[in-house]
Amino acid sequence: MQLIPQIFLFITCAVSGMAPVAQAPEALKSSEIQGWKTVRSKRCTLKMPSVPYASSHANQVRGEQFNYDVLVAPVDNRAVYILLVAEYPRAIPQSNQQTSLEQFLTWITSQNPDNRLDRATLIRHQGHQGVDFIIRNGTVCFSGRLVIADSRVYLMAVECEEAEVKNLPVKDYMESLELF
Repeated sequence: MQLIPQIFLFITCAVSGMAPVAQAPEALKSSEIQGWKTVRSKRCTLKMPSVPYASSHANQVRGEQFNYDVLVAPVDNRAVYILLVAEYPRAIPQSNQQTSLEQFLTWITSQNPDNRLDRATLIRHQGHQGVDFIIRNGTVCFSGRLVIADSRVYLMAVECEEAEVKNLPVKDYMESLELF
């Protein structure tokens, strides 16, 4: 899907106009994320370390309109937890999903010449195709999971200093995504 890389072009605008989002109750999955807030977005819930700032947008790319939500929860200048959910006008065909994931990773890695893709592993998340990845830029680590479900693309990521990544519940954060 050629639209996936276009999402990140709009993140900068999205972050500037954010407002707190309401939380939704749900059982905790891990003691490491105990006390975290359950938030809702497009047909999903996710645990975040604090009530995130949220922004919703609609954009047109090559004549196609898509809507997306961005939720950002910073933690004491140590890390930023991000959820981006893009909704396209039609489902992304199974036959294009792996290519779409690869294009996304290539695009995001290419946004800075110092970025390097350290790891990309195809995964299944609640039966949907996805990829776990780590992108590094100097001492900054961007650990993420991208999941495609029907007409939606979910990106969960944590950005932090490389030394901090071992102290953060990154895997529990990504596993807390519940699609419905």
